[in-house]
Amino acid sequence: MHEITNISKARRDALAERLSSIARLSVGLSHELNNVLGAINSNVGIMHHHLPEDSPLLQNLDHITHASNHALELTHILKIYTQRKTANHQFSNLPGLLAPLIKTFADTLPGHIRLRDESSNANHDVIVCPAMFEQAVTGILQNAVDALGGKAGEIHIATSNDCSHVAPEEGLFYGMLPTERATMLEIRDTGEGIEPTVLEHILEPCFSTRIRGRGLGLTPAVGLVFHFNAAIQILSAPARGTAMRLLLQTAE
Repeated sequence: MHEITNISKARRDALAERLSSIARLSVGLSHELNNVLGAINSNVGIMHHHLPEDSPLLQNLDHITHASNHALELTHILKIYTQRKTANHQFSNLPGLLAPLIKTFADTLPGHIRLRDESSNANHDVIVCPAMFEQAVTGILQNAVDALGGKAGEIHIATSNDCSHVAPEEGLFYGMLPTERATMLEIRDTGEGIEPTVLEHILEPCFSTRIRGRGLGLTPAVGLVFHFNAAIQILSAPARGTAMRLLLQTAE
């Protein structure tokens, strides 16, 4: 595999600098969050010990524990983004990874958005960290919902083991293009599309054109690309929707 990018050197350097800045912030943030979450879990344990077995509050404590453990997993991912912690490489079945994500996503979709799911087309193992993959795909799906706004439209999820048609010079391409045995996940929306001047910034940490921009943006996808010799390609044009592709290594 070899590195291919159609992002200018100046833009790549700016992206690297911003990623470095957010990495330094993440180190301190992860440490502080671990302290807070440790205190929460300790107190939950004490309350759990003192409550009777039939207390209705036990279910609330279970919810707190679940949320706290999820937050701990997020701090683990932040450490991976800082490159101070090695990502956990696993051979994971792609449809198996996607199925629970898509179910959760479908359950929260508003009625005006149609979901077309063809994610079982490529039934192969890919080399990823499941937690990082979940964050990356969740971010891309949320972008698709935001692109549709309040208008009727469709989000199409598909996978493929044939990446011969992928042209790195098209759209925005960043990362490592596997020379063989690549698996592609594509999430396409029929939304408003992305202006070229916006597209060149879209991989920057926490970038958003929306007043109420959410979370890490596509940073999890960039982290996935970096740690797993993968690639991301974004094809978009105003009024023509957007397709975001993750090109992943297929396990031998």
